[in-house]
Amino acid sequence: MSLVYALGVAIFGGFGQFIVTWLIAATGNPMAPAWYVIGCCAATLLALRAIPEMAGKKLA
Repeated sequence: MSLVYALGVAIFGGFGQFIVTWLIAATGNPMAPAWYVIGCCAATLLALRAIPEMAGKKLA
């Protein structure tokens, strides 16, 4: 789970300001950052769904 979190922060958070500025300039829509956040949330949920459930299983 930490790998998914770290990649998400690096990609979506680290380049967020550049991407949002580009989206507003490219589309002319001031709501573009909201769509960016919705897309980031969707990608994060998909990545979290790929992690297997470990509750009740022996770790070692």
